[in-house]
Amino acid sequence: MSKGRQQLASRAFRSLSGGSSTSSSFSSENGSFSVMSSNNVIKNRFSFFRRSYGATPGRGSYFSEGTQTQRNGLLFGETPPLKGTKRIRESWELPYFVTFLSAGVILCVGLNGKPDTSLVGWAKEEARKRLEKEEEDER
Repeated sequence: MSKGRQQLASRAFRSLSGGSSTSSSFSSENGSFSVMSSNNVIKNRFSFFRRSYGATPGRGSYFSEGTQTQRNGLLFGETPPLKGTKRIRESWELPYFVTFLSAGVILCVGLNGKPDTSLVGWAKEEARKRLEKEEEDER
């Protein structure tokens, strides 16, 4: 057996017996032989699952400090419009404000219109009924 085949056979035996598992490939065109361990294959195959949380690679994570070096004194870092021009709203602002306002109205109307299910409310209603019954019996 040639030396290359012996190495291939020993690598195959180690991968089957639980030693360092490897993946081998042979290219017949240029006669090259490459070996890649299974750990590297897994890292390369699943590297797109790694989360960046909106951070650009090499610039820190989502929770790291920003890149602004000094305060600019503007609210939310937004530059004010030029004099005589109106501020242009962003696309999310109108639906946000409409949703917020309608949720507030629904809560106010809904909470004021809900039935009274408390024990004190039931007792007041029961006492009122009994008083009405007593007044009716007295007549």
